[in-house]
Amino acid sequence: MRYCNHIESLSKVLVFSAPDHYDLIPKPLDDGFENVEILLDGEVFYPTAGGIQRFKRGTIFWHRSGEFDIWQNASAEHGYRCVCFTFTVNGAPASRVMPSIGVWKDIDN
Repeated sequence: MRYCNHIESLSKVLVFSAPDHYDLIPKPLDDGFENVEILLDGEVFYPTAGGIQRFKRGTIFWHRSGEFDIWQNASAEHGYRCVCFTFTVNGAPASRVMPSIGVWKDIDN
């Protein structure tokens, strides 16, 4: 991953389940951090160049500093659960080194 040399270290790993009894307040990712989220269950609606799209289990989201996490776009009736890897970074490349949205090819294995 020579293109990810701005990543300094893995800061934390957590599993998040969106609550169904209150609304979360969206917050942008702090400077100096990037998150990789893998959707484990449920679905989210997320803005893309083609408009708002629905994503399900196995989708991978890469968030850079200043971007919002996916929970602000969760479907109320289908909630979601994800694993999130937070990395500390030293600056950020001018352009993305990895796509912001990807798909785990065989999440069951």
